[in-house]
Amino acid sequence: MASSLMPRLPLGVQVYKRTPTFDAETTPKGLLKRHTTKVGTWAEIVVEAGRVHYVLEDADDHTFVLTEDLSGVVEPGRPHHVEPQPGARFFVRFLRAPRGSVQAT
Repeated sequence: MASSLMPRLPLGVQVYKRTPTFDAETTPKGLLKRHTTKVGTWAEIVVEAGRVHYVLEDADDHTFVLTEDLSGVVEPGRPHHVEPQPGARFFVRFLRAPRGSVQAT
């Protein structure tokens, strides 16, 4: 079910990978078009400067304006894309539950 509220990271997920910092010119094309994360993989879009539009591409097609004060949470398998605005700098952290643990929501 789609929601206009920002998704929340479940308890216990841990960062296992981080992208380099991107700007409007260096953002990989794959992030600019519809894509998803793998099953069990969460992501967090962290803005260092400026604004990044984070678009959830589902029934609501909701857009969040991410800033240094608001990170975007990406749920596993949920289609989305980003639209970095001029002057924006951001990176993406990938998170998952530790092996052998159960993810709590």
